[in-house]
Amino acid sequence: MACGDGMSRLAKAEKAAQMVAIPQDSYTIMPIDLETVGGVRQFVNHFRTSGKSLDALVCNAAIYLPLLKEPLRSPEGYGVDRHCNHLGHFLLCNLMLEDLQKSSAEDLGGSLF
Repeated sequence: MACGDGMSRLAKAEKAAQMVAIPQDSYTIMPIDLETVGGVRQFVNHFRTSGKSLDALVCNAAIYLPLLKEPLRSPEGYGVDRHCNHLGHFLLCNLMLEDLQKSSAEDLGGSLF
């Protein structure tokens, strides 16, 4: 499970896993920063060095900052909301595609390829 860094977000991810009764020994929580290209690449490298397999990829992170007077910008110059909500997911999916193709999980009735 990847989630935004920060103790409160990591704790929320742990609580969510417990709420849906995922066995504690069947997942690992890893922090990810979807607001920067470097953060996404760092996560992918960390994931790959962990030696874990990837059986599913669900992108569900988003931020919403409607009250800002000026948009916050990523180091690449994009609004952090656009980077987190769209560009970060796009990069993550593209980088993790190779890992997902190596999955040993059973076919769930369809194929992405």
